[in-house]
Amino acid sequence: MKYEEQLDWMRILGILSMVFIPAIMVLDFIAGKTHTPFIIGLDLVLSAVATVCYSLFLYAFIIIDRKFSGRLTTILWLTIILGALITVVGNLPFVLPKLQGVSGLIIILLQVPIGILLILFGIRIRKMTAELGPLARTCGTVHIVAGALAASIILFFFGALVSLAGDIYLILILGAYIKKLRASTDAQVVGP
Repeated sequence: MKYEEQLDWMRILGILSMVFIPAIMVLDFIAGKTHTPFIIGLDLVLSAVATVCYSLFLYAFIIIDRKFSGRLTTILWLTIILGALITVVGNLPFVLPKLQGVSGLIIILLQVPIGILLILFGIRIRKMTAELGPLARTCGTVHIVAGALAASIILFFFGALVSLAGDIYLILILGAYIKKLRASTDAQVVGP
């Protein structure tokens, strides 16, 4: 599979992860009210699939970053790890209901490092306009705002919404990057 095709699949996985979010929210609500094993199982599976999809989407930017500055790699790995941890801890109460209070507290405490990572990611991606195009500046600003809201803990929900907007920018940036790669590949094939 060619490099551009891999990145395109990762972009599609990013889109899928964002499509899963409303379904997961509905299933979380239903599972919390009904405690139906089927709904809980479906919620757990969909949460795991969405986390894997989103992690692979972020991994696309690790691959791209390796070609350039290496400014984002550590931040993205930490974001992937914390995101997976939040998914596991957030779903623990469905498996072990006695851990509901502890699970909520851990998730609240993880919002500060997630917020800091979003701010650092925003600062660094803003500096990559030469590599990723002009949308990188706007994307970075959106992630800085999302990070500040998430780190405040009280406004975390708004941080999550703003972060979704930032992820839409990331999808657009990845699409433009793939298009640029394909254009340069086509130019090399047609060249002298």
